[in-house]
Amino acid sequence: MKALRFFFLGVVFCLNFGQIYSQTDSSSLIRPFGFGLHLEQFKINDISDLGDFPANKIVLAISVGNSFRFEPEFGFRSARSESADLKSKGSSSTLGFGTFYMFQHKKLNMYLGLRIELGWMKSTEEYMGSKVTDETNRFSVGPALGAEYFLGEKFSFGGEIGLKSVSSKSTKVPKPTGYQDEELSSFATDTGLFIRLYF
Repeated sequence: MKALRFFFLGVVFCLNFGQIYSQTDSSSLIRPFGFGLHLEQFKINDISDLGDFPANKIVLAISVGNSFRFEPEFGFRSARSESADLKSKGSSSTLGFGTFYMFQHKKLNMYLGLRIELGWMKSTEEYMGSKVTDETNRFSVGPALGAEYFLGEKFSFGGEIGLKSVSSKSTKVPKPTGYQDEELSSFATDTGLFIRLYF
């Protein structure tokens, strides 16, 4: 609940900030197309875990003037582990889309909008001739608030915080006797750092 209050206070601050500085420079640094890497710092330690979705994503930033931006994003990871008796491998991918309203002041660009993401994960374990595959599908959606600072005309770095509602469904193949597919719903904060190169 405290995180929710901080998020809404941040939204109110940003909207007021946008009204105060709605007059942007004629030399705005917003470019129509950007390419970036989104680093989710609280998940980056999990990148060797077969049972997790990609922590880092490639993001395309497509700006419409100085006020709106669309951000398709993609993440993929694959891992393999092998010992004398146990073999395991896994892969996961995410496909997302964000749409944002932006406002600028000098070299600072702030944005507020919505992110949607689909995720697919599959991992297989083989032990002494017996093979079990776990599959998970995930959907998340929620508001996001971020800011980026431009270093020169083509490079920026920044951070983002958001809230997201997540639903997922997991299954095993083959299904053990009495097994039922697992469905989960959760609500959580999401944070990240990013770097972007603009063209």
